[in-house]
Amino acid sequence: MTTKHKADETSHVDEGIPLHEIPDVASPVFSEDGTETGDQSFFHEVRLNKTTRFNFLLSVCLSLVYFILGWSKSQIGPAFLDLMIISGVNLEMGSWFMTSYFFGRLIGSTVGGHLYTKMNHHLVFVASLLLNGLVLAVIPWCAYYELMVATHVLNGILEGGMNLTLTSKAVSVWGSTPRGRSYIQIMYAVFAISGILAPMATAPFLLSNSSREPNSTSWTSRSNSSMELYMTSWTHVSNSSEKPNMTSSTSRSNLPSEPHMTLWINRTTSKIDDVSTNNIIEHNDTSRKVIFPAENTSKLYVAYSISASLTLLSAVPFVVLFLKSKRGVVTNLKNVKHDYFGNISLMIKRLQLVNIGLFSVVFGVIGQSLGNFITVFCVQYLNWTKVAGAMMTSFYVFATLVGNIAGIFLVRLLKPDTILLLSTITYTIGFVGLSVSAYFYEDAGIWVSVCVIGVPFGMVWPTFISWTNANFIPVSGYITSYLLVTAHIATMLHPLIISYLMEEVSPLWFCYLCTVEGCISIFCTLMMVIYTKFS
Repeated sequence: MTTKHKADETSHVDEGIPLHEIPDVASPVFSEDGTETGDQSFFHEVRLNKTTRFNFLLSVCLSLVYFILGWSKSQIGPAFLDLMIISGVNLEMGSWFMTSYFFGRLIGSTVGGHLYTKMNHHLVFVASLLLNGLVLAVIPWCAYYELMVATHVLNGILEGGMNLTLTSKAVSVWGSTPRGRSYIQIMYAVFAISGILAPMATAPFLLSNSSREPNSTSWTSRSNSSMELYMTSWTHVSNSSEKPNMTSSTSRSNLPSEPHMTLWINRTTSKIDDVSTNNIIEHNDTSRKVIFPAENTSKLYVAYSISASLTLLSAVPFVVLFLKSKRGVVTNLKNVKHDYFGNISLMIKRLQLVNIGLFSVVFGVIGQSLGNFITVFCVQYLNWTKVAGAMMTSFYVFATLVGNIAGIFLVRLLKPDTILLLSTITYTIGFVGLSVSAYFYEDAGIWVSVCVIGVPFGMVWPTFISWTNANFIPVSGYITSYLLVTAHIATMLHPLIISYLMEEVSPLWFCYLCTVEGCISIFCTLMMVIYTKFS
């Protein structure tokens, strides 16, 4: 069954508000004493109208959770190298942290799509935020590789479920009106702000080593002030607690000249042997030699403790919302129609459904590459410090913030499909510039290219959600689940591909792969423009 779309026909259902109190978002708004507010200021309307006031409070709380999700996700990239050191793995194995995280988000989005209409959203946020805070606090203490992967899966499940509920709720709060489209941009602007602050807050607690070159056997530092991690096998003592001979010239040939602490880790006996003091410390279960300068140990747990505290505190407003709404969940969410908009044939609409899924995939993997691998790219290929790489991540997110802020106003001037087309073309050109600048080691070109990429990229996803909701199909729990699941399937596999190409072929494949994905996104956007024109 098809229906002809009208912007003000989008269902508008809010949790905890009696349905008869929810006004038509396109109709005049009345104050509690019956006086029509007309086109008066938004804050004047908030003051006079109880429903608008509740929706405003709900919007602020949803934005707060988006801030937390952006903070948590943006912390992964800068912390990635330290997480690999904590668990004692190289880049190829470390990529499973991101894969497991997005696998968890895939599970969370899938389950959340089925439970969206069956559970109290306020209580879902409370439980998810409390559990997520505890998981974040545990992550930097996971010296076992398998435990590190498992905590990232759990973190992904919780954040995936929250992200689905957030997206669906954000679309429903104000409907497919200019106010609603601007609010979606504001939500992602808040996400971008947290993405700027998280790397900056994480950087002071990272190991202060200069750039290093990871490979399958060792990470060798080029600075006397850095940490050297030697992934050497201890095969001749793998079944005993015997210490290796540290007096031979061979075993000490690679030791740094600075004061240090030398540890041999025998995972078979689950012990660490501090050669300098002969102290035995219980630890994990593989064999490797680790050399740390005594004054240079990881404080990543401090950064993750900050994240955990913010996450736990953000649960408080939803407890208040739940008590304020009294009635809890509005079951009439099931009455929201899921019909396609427009008078085009059903086959074309189904093909467009596949197209928006492909666009979601491409957008997800590009965002993942920029958010999680740009620090690694700057450290490995451009020989930047990790702090400089973290600052590049913050600069990219700042550029997306500029795009979000611009989008708040552009969505009222330009059609969503026009913004999408201009944005995808612009950031693809930026990827071409990034590739050329990186090839010639032009640092200035790198910064300019990342800016050209970030500004339009920041407008894309919220505009895409608005276009889908206004021109294709209402963005309900099921549609949000479809978009997020397709994106997370790709982002679950993408780290394995990009890390393999960066490590085994060349780090430049970070740029090349993003350029190809940008071209695919242009194709998907063209299909959306054509659909809009003929629907």
